Amino acid sequence: MVNKNSKEKAFTLAEVLITLGIIGIVAALTLPALIQNYRKQEVTTRLKKYNSMMSQAFLLSEVENGKVSGWYASDPKKFFDNYLSQYIKNIGSEEVPEFDNHQTWYKVIFADGSVSYNYAPINGAECVDFMFDVNGEKNPNKGGIDRFRFIYCTDSSRNYGKPDSWSSFYRRNETNIETRLQRCKNNGYECSGYLEMNNWEIDRNYPYKL
Repeated sequence: MVNKNSKEKAFTLAEVLITLGIIGIVAALTLPALIQNYRKQEVTTRLKKYNSMMSQAFLLSEVENGKVSGWYASDPKKFFDNYLSQYIKNIGSEEVPEFDNHQTWYKVIFADGSVSYNYAPINGAECVDFMFDVNGEKNPNKGGIDRFRFIYCTDSSRNYGKPDSWSSFYRRNETNIETRLQRCKNNGYECSGYLEMNNWEIDRNYPYKL
């Protein structure tokens, strides 16, 4: 038997609209921070992975091909194909003329969408430059945001990176985090040296907004 005196409780349209409005305001305030934190984590994860992968590739190749100082290739493609390709999982590669206002680079594409470019074939006591783009061809394609420089110098007298080793990019007299941060501010492509010393953490001091 239905009690005609009982009243069903329900939200009014005004109450629903007010609630949705509050949810919208909270989302608008928190969503940008969540997106930025996600981007920071994505950049950090991919930089760590790339750094480890490339370091291991050079070490494994040296076992097969001898010290890097003895490697020789006439162009970036041959350098990668001869010495690194079998140690690095990738889904494609191609030459990229005039990349970053330089001569031809060699692009290697990874399954997660990130891309590595290498330039300057090695010949005795020289350096090989690498550019890592965490999101491939997607914008903004800017240093310190999605593009980061790495290097391998075979001559221990050179002033860049670790002697005779795969390395993030920095000058060897930059032995503390403050000097590396300043380099990062001056040239975003060279933020890899700062991030490595900072355990790849993109903290509040980082000069670029992701």
